[in-house]
Amino acid sequence: MTDWADALVDLLQVRGLALRRYAVLLSGSEDEADDLLQEALARIFAGRGYKAAPESLEAYLCKTMANLVIDAGRRRQRWLRVRHRFAVPVHDGGRMAETTADRLDTRASLATLSPQQRVCAVLRYYDDLTVPEIAARLGLAEGTVKRHLADAARRLAVLLRTSGEGGENGGRRLGRARP
Repeated sequence: MTDWADALVDLLQVRGLALRRYAVLLSGSEDEADDLLQEALARIFAGRGYKAAPESLEAYLCKTMANLVIDAGRRRQRWLRVRHRFAVPVHDGGRMAETTADRLDTRASLATLSPQQRVCAVLRYYDDLTVPEIAARLGLAEGTVKRHLADAARRLAVLLRTSGEGGENGGRRLGRARP
């Protein structure tokens, strides 16, 4: 096998489960996580092969997954702006109204964030990166990262509020962050 193939096999054997969990956090879905991880691997190794040092492979893979999530979110937003020109609008059939407060968990709450907010929040609170590290990894200004983190925190605070606080949900428990 070649050096990059050995690096790939080693990475997936040692860190495969952690990488998949990371992909679940970024994508918000078990099914999308598998596709995200496979797409990132294909992008890295297709064509030219992987030319960087094997020890930097995991970081590069995580950055590629984050970029893929952000790009998909941008494509989705563009589609939502123009889809009315091509098809009949899709209604959710009241599924959001049927979702009970007890069923909301951290993953469902993360799924409500924009892709940029979700990626920044995962990098900050799951990877424990600092704002400058997130900015460097995503190629964004630190102020932009701070804005995404503040918006995500504000949104998650509403969704993950515990019972007894009243407010717009009448004191119902919305869920809580899970370790």
